[in-house]
Amino acid sequence: MRRRIWAGVAGAAAAALLASGCGQGDAGGDSGGDSDGDGKHGRTGIAAQAARQNAAVLPSPVALASTKVFVMDPAKANWDVGADPAAVKWSFDPRKDAGWGDLDPNRTWTGANEAKFYRLGGKTYLATVSGRGLAAVVEYGPGKQRFWGTSILTQPDSPNAYNPHSIELLPTGEVAVASSGDDKKGGVAYKDRNVCLFPRGVKTASSCQKLYSAHGVHWDPARKRLWAIGQRNSTSPYKPSLVAYRIDRSIAGQPKLIEDTALSMGAPHGALHDLTPVPGSDKVWVASGTPVYQVDLGAKSWDEVDAGISVQGTKAVSTDPASGRVLSNVTFGGSTQMSDTARFHGPYETRTLKNNGAAYPFYKARWVTPRALD
Repeated sequence: MRRRIWAGVAGAAAAALLASGCGQGDAGGDSGGDSDGDGKHGRTGIAAQAARQNAAVLPSPVALASTKVFVMDPAKANWDVGADPAAVKWSFDPRKDAGWGDLDPNRTWTGANEAKFYRLGGKTYLATVSGRGLAAVVEYGPGKQRFWGTSILTQPDSPNAYNPHSIELLPTGEVAVASSGDDKKGGVAYKDRNVCLFPRGVKTASSCQKLYSAHGVHWDPARKRLWAIGQRNSTSPYKPSLVAYRIDRSIAGQPKLIEDTALSMGAPHGALHDLTPVPGSDKVWVASGTPVYQVDLGAKSWDEVDAGISVQGTKAVSTDPASGRVLSNVTFGGSTQMSDTARFHGPYETRTLKNNGAAYPFYKARWVTPRALD
């Protein structure tokens, strides 16, 4: 099932607006890169109502997955890390921060592909991965204490074999990693190793599943399932899918991923890039480059999002629970997969990451809104 919806406010407020019939998009095409449904181009929707309702709510900080993970101050209009270092509230770089030398970060880290935040055991953590193979969960605070890390997703150890794209910390302290590689790349037979699960505190995965071009993972606490996005096949027909896994813990210390075929579903569009929860709902964001969807996991409905969010080249999308504002970023053209500008919706505004005036590329923009796992 597919339909267009307006987006920009989360939880009960969004549900109430949708129930009232407000903000239902028509069957037209994308609204364009600068339109946010806020009336700038003669259109009205949930994003506009979110802007009026939440204008006084200061958005949360924003994490940018770049050469390091930057946490930026949204109150700063100029995100120039060279000219105004105060715009950076916190950062993480395992090449420079202490405690990561055993993972050979100069070889296994060339920048972040992900940045997610969690609350577990009274502490806040950042989970991040690099395409060269390093994955880490680190305490979000001045000490940057290590919770977990690896540079070997599964054997054999090859830093280019897997290309990790996303990571998820589970309430058990286990970690799931999604990697985009397939058996035709890298010169290493690493098929069947796209979605991997690591026992708490263990560097080597206990279980992996094949899902070509896997780009996202998400823990669903209601169903106790791990969701992942990717492709069933490495060649046409690619069969893009949102796949659910249950975790078999019958063998102590060896959790195993098993697909829950009753929950898994096909996607209406390929090249799936991002998977994040929609706060206060049973929905997840799924960005496919174009379009962007909100997927109702119970109804298995794929609702295409309008309001300037569903544009070509979208790499990440998420919702701030406090303000209801949506954050996204898109590639800046050509063959690059990188962005330089974070896009805030409801109302629409932007921030560009710079270093002494020059654009500073990043891969994903994320709200720093830790998910409670306890």
